[in-house]
Amino acid sequence: MRIYAMLLASAVLAGCGSGEPTVEVHIAPSGMYPNQYKITVAAITDQVTITGLTVNRGNCKPGGNNMPKQLGFGQTIDAYASNCNIKEVEVATDDGAYAFTFE
Repeated sequence: MRIYAMLLASAVLAGCGSGEPTVEVHIAPSGMYPNQYKITVAAITDQVTITGLTVNRGNCKPGGNNMPKQLGFGQTIDAYASNCNIKEVEVATDDGAYAFTFE
């Protein structure tokens, strides 16, 4: 339960896009396999295209994502990462890239 609570902690954002981020990122245990996490990217603007996802600066390869993917407000895309201690997720969009860090 402690791991789950830590994963749901707020992400710290460091972005290089234009202004406020156009997406938010959540991570949680996938529930399918041990040591697998679900990464959910949600659009928080009317329209955004997700062009890429980098986990732990490329040291963890996410699977299950189909990009590029255009999302409308509130829509999500999921990716999965196994055997990784997720510390950072960088989301590349048509508006720039945003890095989200997790405690």
